[in-house]
Amino acid sequence: MYWILLVIVIVIVIVGTWWLRGRSAPLQTAALTVGTAQFTAEIADTIPLRERGLSGRERLEDGYGILFVFGSPAQHAFWMKGMRFALDFVWIRDGRVIGVTENVPPYAEGGSLVPQLYYPPSEADRVLELNAGEIGKGKIKIGDTVSVVH
Repeated sequence: MYWILLVIVIVIVIVGTWWLRGRSAPLQTAALTVGTAQFTAEIADTIPLRERGLSGRERLEDGYGILFVFGSPAQHAFWMKGMRFALDFVWIRDGRVIGVTENVPPYAEGGSLVPQLYYPPSEADRVLELNAGEIGKGKIKIGDTVSVVH
């Protein structure tokens, strides 16, 4: 009886550790070029990763971003709930920049009950979030080519 209980406890610990690691594991990264600007981007290509995004982080390293990858182009809405710093959004479709939204402020807790939503100017299949100011610094503009190297 003792051995059975011990095995059950060990299995619970192993499964629990595996589950927690999966929830907090760092995202896969890729080299990304937008026009002439270069970044290292975390890839958010599943619903749980896209929902988590950058929420709760204290900051984002210079030259880093997160690339949200969707299965099909649409008017994917973004908000800043849970964010602690301002961002730039680069809206992408078929490997080209279709729009930019600069200096999006973090959601002010205690403000509006519903955070403001941000949309691309037309249907997008990817969205790149960068530190505020990176669009201007990198001279990113509509029509720029976006390439990803995994």
